[in-house]
Amino acid sequence: MPLEVTLTFILDEDEKTILQLENSNKSLSTELKEVKKDLGQLQENLKISDDKNLQFESQLNKTIKNLATVMDEIHSVLKQDVVKNEDKDQKSKENGANV
Repeated sequence: MPLEVTLTFILDEDEKTILQLENSNKSLSTELKEVKKDLGQLQENLKISDDKNLQFESQLNKTIKNLATVMDEIHSVLKQDVVKNEDKDQKSKENGANV
């Protein structure tokens, strides 16, 4: 093979390789853009989810506090009722009634 033909063959192979690499680069660049877009959407979804989670947690804490207040009020009423019943029993005993 003459030198010119060999050089032409090598240049053709190099051009093919360069073209393949350029095509691969374009394809990978497009794929990278899509992945970045997907990642951005996932980050936004995560932020929204975190915000909702904080709202639910806050609402749950408020509900717990309200329930604790209601339970305290119920206990207070029940104690008052027990004291009233004990007073009635004591008065009945003092009046000679059988309990």
